[in-house]
Amino acid sequence: MPGRSYDQLWHLWALRTGVIPHAVDPIETPAADYDAWASALDWLDTATDADLTAIDRLAILLHDLHRAKTRDRREGGVEERIAAAERAILGD
Repeated sequence: MPGRSYDQLWHLWALRTGVIPHAVDPIETPAADYDAWASALDWLDTATDADLTAIDRLAILLHDLHRAKTRDRREGGVEERIAAAERAILGD
């Protein structure tokens, strides 16, 4: 399975392309099976500036969530993390 930092590329691809209807918990949801990776990587090859910006926003969110987790101060529950991931992926 790809490293944790890459797990979210499928999440971003799936939500931005409509493969999944809503964001999932970026901390507790594992990456999709390998069948989805070929499509996600093909999409990444043609990603727009907005897509790349969304990747940056999601990476920052994940960094903040993991940092909060390691400091035993994870903010919000699953619903808050999902909403934050959706904002990062789709923009405000």
